Amino acid sequence: MAGDNFGFGKLFVKGQRGKPSVAVVYNQADAKAERFKKLKGVLGSNQALRRARRRVERRSIASQLQHSADTPIHPLWSHLPSEERSRRSLFRLRLRRLWAWLKESRQRICIVLILYVLIWLVPILLGQPLMTIFAFLPLVLVPPVGCLIYWLVWQEFHA
Repeated sequence: MAGDNFGFGKLFVKGQRGKPSVAVVYNQADAKAERFKKLKGVLGSNQALRRARRRVERRSIASQLQHSADTPIHPLWSHLPSEERSRRSLFRLRLRRLWAWLKESRQRICIVLILYVLIWLVPILLGQPLMTIFAFLPLVLVPPVGCLIYWLVWQEFHA
């Protein structure tokens, strides 16, 4: 560099640096890999863990309400005193579990749709097919009309 009287030009030049003079030795790499293998052997693979979680989460409501000595309805059921483990308390626990299942959004949506379909099927059973068609139209037309409104608002906003 021209005009570099103090030799600072070397500091600001991009280039390949030399190799470090001290070699880095990491003695724990092998031990760490061995511990990881042992841990993976105990826990299992990520896919197996996901499958196990899925099996627990996606149990049907019927299997959740079943109770036997091998598979109690609740993990703490066997620790209850014998006078507390009656048919009535088991029935209450099943009822509470069923009510919690029915309060989930998916079940509520299904129940509302089934009720709506049953209500609009009543006129067809009474011999009024035109009334059934008029009752069925909102169920069929609401989603496309909603999509159309969303698309129009999006077009207007981005225009």
